[in-house]
Amino acid sequence: MSAKLKVGIIGAGAIGNVHAEAFLATGQAELVALCDIDQAKLQAAGQKHNVSALYDDYRRLLKGPAE
Repeated sequence: MSAKLKVGIIGAGAIGNVHAEAFLATGQAELVALCDIDQAKLQAAGQKHNVSALYDDYRRLLKGPAE
């Protein structure tokens, strides 16, 4: 079995959730990060999809976790 594609989504609103569900439905992707400037949406999406890497700046998401 090949490794899953690690996905980060920028935008945790309605469309971001549609994208998250679509990626997860493939069985070949792992949702690892979310980003949104709206903290309420970000926290809700993080809880819904069990994602702890939450960002309010897309540039930080793109850099990835600090070493």
